[in-house]
Amino acid sequence: MIIVAVVVVAAGVIVGIKLCGSKTPEVTTPPTETPKGVDTTNVANPQPIDTPEVEKKEPVKVDPPKPITGRGTVDLGYGIYTGELKNGVPHGHGVIKYTQKHKIVSSKDFVANPGDEFEADFRDGRVSGNIGYWSHDGNKTAIKP
Repeated sequence: MIIVAVVVVAAGVIVGIKLCGSKTPEVTTPPTETPKGVDTTNVANPQPIDTPEVEKKEPVKVDPPKPITGRGTVDLGYGIYTGELKNGVPHGHGVIKYTQKHKIVSSKDFVANPGDEFEADFRDGRVSGNIGYWSHDGNKTAIKP
């Protein structure tokens, strides 16, 4: 009888724990809602969002500067020319101040050094047939091309 009493008491304790026991509440998450107007039928391959096309602009055309005609200064690479110009090249009376060693007249052996000057008449970027004057080392030499 003691065994039956122990079993009844044990069963009562178990039933009591089940009825009053510390049952942990189930936590449920609410389902996520899809915003209205959103198509979820093709989630694996979403379609790109329509964006307005960007207007393509034509490049701005800029005319190159017109060559100087009249009086001006031009860098010749071997010296700076100041004087009369036609279409951006020496044409008329002017002076070249040399910035590097250079032959004054290609057919002669006159070589100007940096700082030397040559004053002459020019036609189409070249020394004309008239006499020119080369200033060098404090001297002035007349040169006929």
